[in-house]
Amino acid sequence: MFWKRVFAVIFLGVLVASGQSDSNAKPAAHPGKKSRKRPAPTSKSTMADSASKDSKPVARPKSFDMQAMDTTVDPCEDFYEYACGSWRKSNPIPSDQSRWGRFNELNEYNRQTLHQILEKAAVKSAKRTPIMQKIGDFYATCMDEKTIDSKGSIPLKQQLDRIAAISSKDQFIDTVAYLHAQGVGGGGGGSSILFNFAAQPELHNASVEIANVTQGGLGLPDRDYYLNTDAKSRETRDKYRDHMVKMFVLLGDE
Repeated sequence: MFWKRVFAVIFLGVLVASGQSDSNAKPAAHPGKKSRKRPAPTSKSTMADSASKDSKPVARPKSFDMQAMDTTVDPCEDFYEYACGSWRKSNPIPSDQSRWGRFNELNEYNRQTLHQILEKAAVKSAKRTPIMQKIGDFYATCMDEKTIDSKGSIPLKQQLDRIAAISSKDQFIDTVAYLHAQGVGGGGGGSSILFNFAAQPELHNASVEIANVTQGGLGLPDRDYYLNTDAKSRETRDKYRDHMVKMFVLLGDE
């Protein structure tokens, strides 16, 4: 059945895309600067970018830092440089980051704090509360790469077998509903298999929550990646197709 193969591609594509949930986030300029004066750079996944920083302590950011100001600048000429100039000179964009600002500093510090809490909770101790034990065990399980790698695609077998067993439109619809109920590919508790479905405030009455349905896509960011005929778009599709083939081969397909 044609849809079984297509649906398997959608399933794997969404899993890949959900691992890049921050890739479409709006880039942050330096603090206080109007974005029209500085084109925003393309954002990368902040979680991936921060990985290399785990071993280097992050100082607690100051809530108000007079040293960030450059008082040699006339505030009537360039208030942004006056307010943030010294900080910008002392904090160039790190080589492993695509953007850098005070909120990036704060994010890194928060991640460091959360990491320390999780590492502490993961240490087996009689002093751990039931809540901390659950948190620590969950974190330790996620960080056990050796066990994860040894299982290979086994954790996906139930979903893939269900997709492979589709033989009718009704089963296809049931499987879509099942994967939505499992939150596959949603990143925030929902799902993006074929479409997104979630609650949001009504546009003309914020006191009311209504159902919101939007397109879910396959794996690439938008339709232009699939339809544009320029050289870069064709190259992207070819590489994406090769990647999906490799994923199926790893899952046991020929």
